[in-house]
Amino acid sequence: MGRNYLKGSVGDRNNALLAGMGFNLMLLVRELAGNFLAVVLGAFFWLDLRRKLSLYQNYVYPKMSC
Repeated sequence: MGRNYLKGSVGDRNNALLAGMGFNLMLLVRELAGNFLAVVLGAFFWLDLRRKLSLYQNYVYPKMSC
């Protein structure tokens, strides 16, 4: 990490703090993006399952004779 020449040692501390915050924000966004993808895919599979199940609601089963 380079030196911040604008504010001396206070600027160096601020630069380190902001770099750490940026790194943590990157990790948070990466985690949220993975969770968002899982939720979206899960919703698509759930809707597809509902559609498949609704196809069988009006199905008339043949009567079995013994």
